[in-house]
Amino acid sequence: NWRVIGLALVLGSAGLALGSETALGFGVLGPTGELEDAPRWSNVPGSLLEQRVRGLGGGLEYALEDGWCEQLTPLFLDDPKPTCEQLLEITKRAFDKWTVGHPILRFTDVTGKIRPDPARERGAEIDLFAKTTPSPGAAGTASYYTRPRQPLGTNGKELPGRTIISVDIHMHFGRCFFIDPALKDQRHPSGVRCSHFESVLIHEIGHALGLAHTHEAAMRNQNFDTDDDPLNEIVIDCEDPTKGLKKSPNFDPFAIMSYWPSHPEEFAKLHNDDIGGRDFLYPICPSTASAPRGLDGMGLGLMLGILSWGVMGLVRRVRF
Repeated sequence: NWRVIGLALVLGSAGLALGSETALGFGVLGPTGELEDAPRWSNVPGSLLEQRVRGLGGGLEYALEDGWCEQLTPLFLDDPKPTCEQLLEITKRAFDKWTVGHPILRFTDVTGKIRPDPARERGAEIDLFAKTTPSPGAAGTASYYTRPRQPLGTNGKELPGRTIISVDIHMHFGRCFFIDPALKDQRHPSGVRCSHFESVLIHEIGHALGLAHTHEAAMRNQNFDTDDDPLNEIVIDCEDPTKGLKKSPNFDPFAIMSYWPSHPEEFAKLHNDDIGGRDFLYPICPSTASAPRGLDGMGLGLMLGILSWGVMGLVRRVRF
């Protein structure tokens, strides 16, 4: 079976906040990091909860493990500590940040309806756990699972790469978190800086969508941009998402999908690089600017047949 472990993130004071608006390149996950191998969720109709179909239809369904609030709340430096209601709102907001400006990409909370399960293709499409991560120094990790089938793109075309079928996100309860940016210089007893919770979660959701670390991709010459202008947006061709993209050695250290020691003034905001990567994976065309909905009986049978294909591949684990 193919299990790919998407990267563990360490966030210091730091690394996920917005600086100036730049566009220097994005990276994608996958066995090679090349555009043709990029993993994506498939834009198929039907939901996991209602039709047992995994994909963008019905929104990507996520579930929080029992005790999400109880395990994480004590780790916050804020005084008073966040209530469970506040923590749930921050969690929802982290997902919603990726949907802004995108007519198809949506997330649906199915907590209490689907029980999270770390096994492949079990639980919700995105399961969230508060546990010690495989990378002890990390604030969070994301593990994703794929099938060897080309996904149906949000532009209505079959796109190269593999289809993501499930993701597990772990927020490390061996770390400390904060909400108030004024606490950004505080440290864990181990000496590691505490992490801005919402920024870490937004970053891990970016991995769940198929995005890689931009700084690591740049070191492998696998960041992609449309030009050499660092100040403009990355415009993606909806019919051919790879059109005009070329490798770039540059990266924005303040992008949400980067990690770089810094002391930003604001957190939890996507940069042009993050949005460009999202729109490459999930291209927007006016003719397909709506999410797929339900299935009739024949369509559901066909879809379940497609989803029953085997899973094969390798394991990839990265840590800081």
